[in-house]
Amino acid sequence: MYGSSIVTLHPAGPMSVAVHPAAPQRPSRRESAIAAALMALLALIAVAVLREQKRPHPAVENFLYARALAAAARAPEPAALFAPPEGTRALTAPERFDRDSLSDKIDGKAELYLSAGFVRLDCQRLALEGDEDAWIEVFLYEMGSFENAFSVFSAQRRADAAALDVAEFAYAAENAFFFVHGTRYVELIASGAGEPFTRAMRAIARALTAERPAGRPAWTERELFPAAGLIPESLGRVAADAFGLAGLDRVYRATYRTEAGEAMLFFTRRESAAEAQALARAYLEMLRAFGAAIAPAEGLEGASRIEVLDTFEVVFTRGPFFAGAREAADPRLALDLARRLDERLAEAGHAPR
Repeated sequence: MYGSSIVTLHPAGPMSVAVHPAAPQRPSRRESAIAAALMALLALIAVAVLREQKRPHPAVENFLYARALAAAARAPEPAALFAPPEGTRALTAPERFDRDSLSDKIDGKAELYLSAGFVRLDCQRLALEGDEDAWIEVFLYEMGSFENAFSVFSAQRRADAAALDVAEFAYAAENAFFFVHGTRYVELIASGAGEPFTRAMRAIARALTAERPAGRPAWTERELFPAAGLIPESLGRVAADAFGLAGLDRVYRATYRTEAGEAMLFFTRRESAAEAQALARAYLEMLRAFGAAIAPAEGLEGASRIEVLDTFEVVFTRGPFFAGAREAADPRLALDLARRLDERLAEAGHAPR
């Protein structure tokens, strides 16, 4: 045992006693394992005690939960961009994006809006009453003018668009409304499809248009298109780089349906006749570089007949206008439509812009 000694007696000579301390004995493996287990158990007990001490009493927990519920009930709803119609309420706070931050909201599409004169975007989600998972996000794009708003509207128009009566220029998709109101381009995007969403989006559209009345836009350009054969929903405006030509902007277009087929008419009004002629030359040079066959168009003074990719075009200038017919399967159709447009532009050649 620990602390024992060995006594040695020497018989020869004076009697002497030598005391030698005994070597300490090492604990056995079993004793070491038991000691380690006891230490671990003590550590676990200490942790459990500390955890229990930090945990609030159930009565305290109930009090804190009740206080949190009361605070949530007192919290005001987020401010709304406009007065939400009955059956909806503000779900999120309003957001605003300018030209520098627009891509944060609609990454990948910002350039379309920026090139069309975008000023700012205000947006917010409204929830349908009784279901926070059912919501409609309102996008209000301030474009600075009706023409700019119409440019974005016509560029965004979907193939599955359905007629919508909330504004003069409006259409609906399965879960969305799109329309122009004054200088705004408006999108309403729902989290789902069905009658409750459609009814709520219609109410929101009416609330928006009532809050900020806008009369019929003074848009004289649409009056310049010949009426016969015009497909109304095809009216559009290209804000920039129309038909792939840099600098060809503010282009109005419309599709015509005739017995001979369909084709597009377009025109852009420039600052001067010289500018219109320069654009016409640049357009012909671009198409010639792509292998188009270009020749004078018989029957329309100064016009050019173009054959490219199995379609025909006739382009011309008339005063400050650069105009033409495109995407016709028959050259006679392109020429006929171009002549009709030329007559309308000749009448308006000096009309105020």
